[in-house]
Amino acid sequence: MRLEFRGLHQSSYIRFLQELGGTSEPSSSLDDSVTCIRGEGWTASLEPESCLSFSKSLCLPRTFITFSGDPTAVERVVAQFRLKALRGGG
Repeated sequence: MRLEFRGLHQSSYIRFLQELGGTSEPSSSLDDSVTCIRGEGWTASLEPESCLSFSKSLCLPRTFITFSGDPTAVERVVAQFRLKALRGGG
């Protein structure tokens, strides 16, 4: 399951995943720039943070995260992760 998250820096997403029981591990992908966090029954692979530009001066951080593993564990951690990453508009 590949999801896109915007508005927070990747370090925040890594911290959220660690709070959900994940630990950082070396990436098993050929791309060393991918950050891998593993938890009980799930893995989250974070692609390098990029910038989504709305104008010359406004840049919104964007991170793609791919969750994999046991479907039940992935569903649970994604639901909890979404709550942590949720930010109200204003």
